[in-house]
Amino acid sequence: MFKCCCLRGRAIKNAGRIAEIEVHGNPIYLRFSEIEIEDADAIVRIGTTQSHIHEPLRVAHLIATGIVCRESKRQA
Repeated sequence: MFKCCCLRGRAIKNAGRIAEIEVHGNPIYLRFSEIEIEDADAIVRIGTTQSHIHEPLRVAHLIATGIVCRESKRQA
């Protein structure tokens, strides 16, 4: 995706501010841009129902794990 490590580093730096919020007694670090911290906090709390992992992130991890496992078994 990135042709150079420098571009990747620049993209990460420009991705927005980092904040720590507490959800269900656990710290969550989030990076956000062009919205207020209160709005970012609310979005995370809406998507974090029972665990300390935001639901869309949890689903993305499950999908990525399934893709990697299939590729490692040459079933993709």
